[in-house]
Amino acid sequence: MINEVYEKLIEPKNIRSHFKSIEEFESWLETGTIDDLKCTLNAFEDAEMYEDCVIINNLVKKHGTSNTDVN
Repeated sequence: MINEVYEKLIEPKNIRSHFKSIEEFESWLETGTIDDLKCTLNAFEDAEMYEDCVIINNLVKKHGTSNTDVN
């Protein structure tokens, strides 16, 4: 049961639904590391959420490839 809830929670469409604006989504993305962003990007690509992939990819490019906090 808990695994099912977790799996639904981490689905990209459910993650995205928690943010009312692109700015809120970007702010959340910036709390992670570059590796976090890359994993998030892969999940959003698999979910075919390409508009959000552009946002995530731009942050990856903006902050380089180091494994540090984005902000």
